[in-house]
Amino acid sequence: MRSRLETTVPLQHQVRFLRSALASMRDTGAVLPSGRPLAYELARFLRGRATGRPVRVLEVGAGNGAVTRVLFAHLRPGDHLDAVEVNKEYVEDLTETLAEAADGSPGTGYTIHTADIRDLAPEAPYDLIVSGLPFANFTHEETREILDFYMEHIAPRGHMSLYGYLFTRELKAVTASRASYTRQRLSQRLVDRFVRDHLVVSKRVWRNVPPAWVHHLRREVG
Repeated sequence: MRSRLETTVPLQHQVRFLRSALASMRDTGAVLPSGRPLAYELARFLRGRATGRPVRVLEVGAGNGAVTRVLFAHLRPGDHLDAVEVNKEYVEDLTETLAEAADGSPGTGYTIHTADIRDLAPEAPYDLIVSGLPFANFTHEETREILDFYMEHIAPRGHMSLYGYLFTRELKAVTASRASYTRQRLSQRLVDRFVRDHLVVSKRVWRNVPPAWVHHLRREVG
C-alpha cells in the first residue's frame, strides 16, 4: 500500500488544473500542479521538527492539493492545517485530496478557506506558512498587504516558505507589456526585501515542471 506521501496527483486533477490555469494565469502562475520533490522541500520544517506540541500550518494558494497532501502527510495528531484557495474549481479537488489524506489520521484537523487571504481572521498564530502565490501577477499594494498578513500571523520563530518558478521574471521582461512589467518589478522589490530580511536558506528544485525556487524564512523575535 502506498503512503500518503507517495500518492501522486490523480490524472483528472491534473487535467482540471491545466484547464483552469490557462483560463486564469493571474491566480495560478503555473500550468501543472507542483511535483513531489517541490512539495517535499516545502515540508522541510514539518519533516525536521523536534517539538512534540501541536502546530498550526497555513498554506496559501493551495491549488488542487499537490503540496497540501505532502504537508498533511507530515502532520501529527493535534496539528491543524488551514488551506486557502480562491479558485472554486480547484477547491473541489482540494476537498477530495484532504478528505483522502485525513482518512486514518484521527486528531489531525484541517479547514479549507475560499476567501482572499487578506480577509482571513486566524484564531491563533501559525508555526508554518507556505505560500505559492504568484506575486509577480499582483500589484505593489496587494503584495504589501499579503506580506504584512504573513508577518502579523506567523508565530515568533515560526517559519515561512515562499515558492515560485524560475525564469518567470526573465520571461515576462520579454513578453509582458510595459505596464505589466513595471507592476511586476515593484511587487518583486517588496518580495526581495522581505526575503532578504528573514531568509534562512534558498533552494532550487530542478525536478519540477517548471523548475522552482523556494525561500525558507523565519520570523525572529525582536
